[in-house]
Amino acid sequence: MNNFNHPTYDETVQIIEQLKAVEWESYNGKDLDAYVLRMHKKLTNISKLNISFILHTPYQFPFNFNFFRVRNFHEIKNPNLRAEYSYPPACFSKENLRANLIGNPVFYCADHPFVALIEYLVKWQEERNYIDSTFVISNWQLKKGERFFIVPYIEDRLENINEFTTLASFSNEQFKTKVDPSFDDDMINAVRLLKNYLAKLFIEDDKRTISSFLGHHNIYRNPVKPPILIYPSVKAEKGMNNYAMHPNFVDEYLLLSHIWKIRVNSIEKVDNEMKFSFQIQNSFGYVKNHYIKWTTISGNELQIKQQYRKDFGGEISLEINTI
Repeated sequence: MNNFNHPTYDETVQIIEQLKAVEWESYNGKDLDAYVLRMHKKLTNISKLNISFILHTPYQFPFNFNFFRVRNFHEIKNPNLRAEYSYPPACFSKENLRANLIGNPVFYCADHPFVALIEYLVKWQEERNYIDSTFVISNWQLKKGERFFIVPYIEDRLENINEFTTLASFSNEQFKTKVDPSFDDDMINAVRLLKNYLAKLFIEDDKRTISSFLGHHNIYRNPVKPPILIYPSVKAEKGMNNYAMHPNFVDEYLLLSHIWKIRVNSIEKVDNEMKFSFQIQNSFGYVKNHYIKWTTISGNELQIKQQYRKDFGGEISLEINTI
């Protein structure tokens, strides 16, 4: 990394103000390469800093990734096919979302089933339209013994509540040792400031311009291997994360583990936070010999309650619950 004319911390404060003032172009679904090139040039010409922060995991990765993905049950045509719970086909990718561009789908998921559900509820329609609706929440696991690339857009300020912040944070000495020893403290603080700003955009960028570009740029254009992109969830203040992954990465490295069915009975917002009552349905899907099998929960509580405790926390109940 060359620090020639590298912006100072104070200059980076001004750069962020410039980024905020730009009317960023939204991708219209045409001429993708030209759009990506325009956005990349515009961002880097203003920021003068790298817009991607990529890590390569060791084989013995210390974090236990747990991926949960939600779909509306009425959209499921064949509940016995893995594809029903995975990423959408490219022809269904018709909007720029938080981390993808039109026509370039990604696998969206979260690190907790309720976070995945809330993200779904706030993404598509008015929340009240989902009252008395049933959803499927699938759990996915990474294959063991592989090394992965991770792109962590997580703010440093969450370090006391989010264990994955350690992937995105760094001391000045660590930066000098692992990235570039010629950077002084002011330069490194400038890098950190921009990184935190970009992380916030995954929640604050309502027009889905910079965040969708960053997601696509990292997920679809990593020259080595598609990474796991980590970005803040609407529950970021409680230490929760979202993930986005390339469809080919999912096909090769993710294993479908099991599936819950959950009915949302009521939804309300209290102090700008979503509260809802739900009911676990008496149906549990699991994978055996590459087939999806279904069983009832009643009569199998002993086998299933441990998995519920691991996924949701607390004890399983088929009665109405509120969070």
